[in-house]
Amino acid sequence: MTRTNRPVQNLVVAALMLALAYVLPFFTGNIPQIGSMLLPMHLPTLLCGFLCGGPSAILPWVPMK
Repeated sequence: MTRTNRPVQNLVVAALMLALAYVLPFFTGNIPQIGSMLLPMHLPTLLCGFLCGGPSAILPWVPMK
């Protein structure tokens, strides 16, 4: 991967993690045993921080506030 494509790659990964952060609670909420004790929307944000770096990990949090 060239240096010029790296910001685009980070943006795409951050957008995928944002979509996963919105969809994942719906899947785990349908299972009563797991849905009452697990809040999985923070997991994609942490994963995005590890994959893309700190500033890109803020992107999934912006629409939630």
